[in-house]
Parts: sequence; C-alpha cells; structure tokens
Amino acid sequence: MCSKQASQATYQISLASERVSPTSDQVNLASNQISDQFNEKNMVPIRLLLA
Repeated sequence: MCSKQASQATYQISLASERVSPTSDQVNLASNQISDQFNEKNMVPIRLLLA
C-alpha cells in the first residue's frame, strides 16, 4: 500500500517536472534573445570587458 502511494507520488512529480521544463526552455530562449540584442547594441563595451 505504502509503496503504491510512493510510486504514484513520484509519477505526479515527474509529470509536474515535465510541465515545468518547457517553461524553463522558454525562459532560456528569451534570455538568449535578450542577451543577443544586448550584445548587438553594446559590442564595443563587451569586447573591452573581454579584453
């Protein structure tokens, strides 16, 4: 009985993490786009920082 409840809980957790992962992918994409735009605008300062 107890192990059945535990496996059900882990299944729900895995379902929840599958729902969360697309959102984190979208967040990563958005931050990448923002950093790309930032890089294009501020190419010289970034090159100076990296030098």
